[in-house]
Amino acid sequence: MREEASKQRDFFNSLAADWRKDHPVEKAVFDELFGQEELVGKSVLDVGCGTGVLSRYLSERGATVDGIDLSDEMIRRAKNETTRPGVRFFCADFYDFNGKYDCLFVFDAYPHFFDKRLFAVKARDLLVPGGRLYIAFDESREKIDGHHEKAAKGVSVGLRSPEEEALAYVGLLSVAFTRDDDKYLLTLTREPSNSATTL
Repeated sequence: MREEASKQRDFFNSLAADWRKDHPVEKAVFDELFGQEELVGKSVLDVGCGTGVLSRYLSERGATVDGIDLSDEMIRRAKNETTRPGVRFFCADFYDFNGKYDCLFVFDAYPHFFDKRLFAVKARDLLVPGGRLYIAFDESREKIDGHHEKAAKGVSVGLRSPEEEALAYVGLLSVAFTRDDDKYLLTLTREPSNSATTL
């Protein structure tokens, strides 16, 4: 396991018991960020799924969902709290995970991926042509960075503007939408003409 991944696993395992209480997310937030997206019949990967809150929301919207997380404790809780068909959870490293998906969602987890270009290449490999990647946060970039600087120092990196983050995806995915106010959203698309890339 990568050194930073091992530290992140231990960090999130230590937080799993109180994660839902300490990090509540309202359905209205998901509706605001993702409500315009058609998800019925889509295959979705929820990257850094934690206890599975977003996975369940995406399933309720009609998607078939795989949720992955480094933390075995988070995954255990996700499985215990989820009874919906069409939702599966895996304790796995993003870079070791394989499959093909219509959509990848990274909600509140992106700062824990240190090498953005490596992330971009892997994300492209996991997306079908025409597939979309959503990098989203339910708070402003300033609040996210402030939180990580205090509570998650050493297991996260700073979040740049959507335009700056998008530079890691040049030649791989195309920017479809950005938002950077009280919430954060960077949406990118794998163009249908792109051929697959492997790590």
